[in-house]
Amino acid sequence: MLTLHEDVRIDSCDMSYQYHIVDLSKPVVLCFAPGNSGTDRMDMQQNLWGFDYLKSRKMNVLSITHNGQQNFYQSQACMDIFNALGECLAVFPERIAYGSSRGCFAIGLHAKRLGLDRALMMMPISSMNAELAPQEPKVKQYGAHPNWQGPHNDAAICDIPLTVICDSLYPADHHHYRRFSNVVQFLRLPGVGHRVPSVLNKMGMLSKVVIDYLHNEIDTQAFYKEARKRRQLNVYYRQLLRDPTGKLTTKRKFILRKHQTHVAVSNLSQQLSAKGSAKASAAKQWLIAKKPNLSLIK
Repeated sequence: MLTLHEDVRIDSCDMSYQYHIVDLSKPVVLCFAPGNSGTDRMDMQQNLWGFDYLKSRKMNVLSITHNGQQNFYQSQACMDIFNALGECLAVFPERIAYGSSRGCFAIGLHAKRLGLDRALMMMPISSMNAELAPQEPKVKQYGAHPNWQGPHNDAAICDIPLTVICDSLYPADHHHYRRFSNVVQFLRLPGVGHRVPSVLNKMGMLSKVVIDYLHNEIDTQAFYKEARKRRQLNVYYRQLLRDPTGKLTTKRKFILRKHQTHVAVSNLSQQLSAKGSAKASAAKQWLIAKKPNLSLIK
């Protein structure tokens, strides 16, 4: 049984979860944190990934985060927690999940236990097993763990409808995406690498994409139009110049570097202009404060 109208947080050895329920007649949203947002990297007094964002919008929210960098929600303790949560979540009319990177692995692996209806996955990881995900660069870091040779090593078993956002030119993430068989919507964001949420945030798109998805209202045409803003980000050119596909010609490199330089100069000019305006405004305020009151001079 879930407690209503209260912030509730439960911490265990393998994972933590935090929820706030406002209305049992509305959908519940499950937020699964990426690898760099584990509780070992955060203040224990800090709310879990996605919690504040959805609570402030008066939505039912359940945030889930791993404990420890080698933890991918594969332990029996995690299975037991998800089974118990699944029973509690059955009262809601819809159970929607969204997550990033490692969080997507948890979504795929535990979708059935949690009774999920659909999910938004940003740059999902399907496995760290070397045979299943040979193009994943982090296999060297995580793949040796015994869990990746066991029965819970593949999130591609997920059979709920998925919306996936990833860099279609980044081989590792594109390979993960292709392993999920139930993708109903694929939004390409080429040239950003394994940085989809941060780039969406820099473009001012992240909040809208998430909220639109939760309301089943993602406008594909509008998404791609807004996504052109990534061409004003230096990270876009850095990623393309790394030549992830191995097909970058010398001519294309020259063009990319030319645009990268133009963007860098433009961004620097804007920063200097903003600083100059701030300094000019401060100087103006100082002059106003120091201006003598001539009416006092006889």
